[in-house]
Amino acid sequence: MKKNLNKRFIFTFFILLLFFSYASFASAALEVSDYPKIPGLPELTTTSDLSDYVGYIFGIITYMAGAIAVISFAVGAVQLILSASSPSLAGEAKERMKGSILGLILTLSAIVILKTINPAIINTTLTPLPGVDGIYYTNGQSDKSAPESADTSSIPEGYKTLVYRCSNSNIAPTLLVWVFANKSLDYSGGASTLRITCGGTVPFGSAGSFKTAYETPGIYFCLDGCSGDMCQGYMSGANTSLQEELSSPFKGNIKGVRIVNNIVNPNEYYVDPSEYYGAIFHKEIGLENGGECTAPIISTKNTSCQTVNISAFSADIFQWNKNDPDSSGDGITFYSEPYGWNADVQSGQADITKEEIKKAGNNIFVEDADIIEFDYSYVESEEALFCDGNYPSCSAQNAGDECCPCTNFKECPGSMQIKGDYLVGLYSYVKDEKGNKTNRLYCQTFDDDVETLDTYDYVQPGSDIEYVNIIPVKY
Repeated sequence: MKKNLNKRFIFTFFILLLFFSYASFASAALEVSDYPKIPGLPELTTTSDLSDYVGYIFGIITYMAGAIAVISFAVGAVQLILSASSPSLAGEAKERMKGSILGLILTLSAIVILKTINPAIINTTLTPLPGVDGIYYTNGQSDKSAPESADTSSIPEGYKTLVYRCSNSNIAPTLLVWVFANKSLDYSGGASTLRITCGGTVPFGSAGSFKTAYETPGIYFCLDGCSGDMCQGYMSGANTSLQEELSSPFKGNIKGVRIVNNIVNPNEYYVDPSEYYGAIFHKEIGLENGGECTAPIISTKNTSCQTVNISAFSADIFQWNKNDPDSSGDGITFYSEPYGWNADVQSGQADITKEEIKKAGNNIFVEDADIIEFDYSYVESEEALFCDGNYPSCSAQNAGDECCPCTNFKECPGSMQIKGDYLVGLYSYVKDEKGNKTNRLYCQTFDDDVETLDTYDYVQPGSDIEYVNIIPVKY
């Protein structure tokens, strides 16, 4: 009796151990970028989604269970060999070997039963949304449920066409279908991304594998540039947050960017539900570094695709607060000195108010740095008192005056205070080997107060700030 209780305890402990191992493995899985290719398991790439990870983890656990059973059987066999003079030890060894064989049979049986009853339990499918029936294989007369991704070799004979079924086309989202020439979602042999609406079909022909996802607002990277408002060739999934380092294969290789917005009439809602996305691409890895970059890439359309003209290794991806910039904050203040907002610092200041940002085109403020002129009327010093307030605002006419030691932000970029949710870009132009300005941009972006700009490489050595870009954003 005691021996049976021990066996039950060990079995329960083993099941719990597997469960918690699975949970911890699943939570850490999304943080790993390179996964080994294991026969029989889906290949994980930068475009793999949750269903791919679930299938991969399920397979790993199955392999682990099989390996444990084999090891346990081997241990039992060794015990049996060494227990020739002890019948009791030999009996325990035989029990271990029987249990190992039984565990292996149960593991294999579970997989066979699940596949027989419903293959979708193992091959996860795209979860239907409101108005959506789902995606299916079709032969033109009947449909069979399709997984979210698969090799085309696993498709039932005669059903090598995918169809998107919807019960309410007015609310059903658009479906994206990635079609790969190679198996296992391998993009190296060529890939294309299709955008289909309700009732649309995708014939696979000689394709090796496919993947599906609902289209959502965000930034999509195009490996081979644009074709109309879609990516040409291989496309990433939706990105909605900054990328300190782009993942492979897009790192250094992006040729285009596709923007998907969710534009809703704000008059129908108390809070505007619209979503506008934009991006600034950088040649340097890490957004804390200045370097060659792009101007903000934005769109006022629901979908658009634009060229990226640099080798991008990181990206500011932001949600643009286009329709309600006032809610982002109270604007930006630029100072002529480091720590300019400190009461003890003799600094001129230039305020860019939220009203000025709202009046700007598309509510994105762009101004030449030498137009952002400092006001010294706030300075409480002997020099300011001596001037009797004659020059509260500085301009080119009184530059160098004792009341105006520095005229504008281009001359004296000291510090800046970001009073809300804004993305501020300081831009200059890249110089060639002869020191001549090119049409390429050099920038650094900021979303928090900068106590002293002297510590940042926001311009190329030997250059000055040319202009400032202020984008109201949502977080």
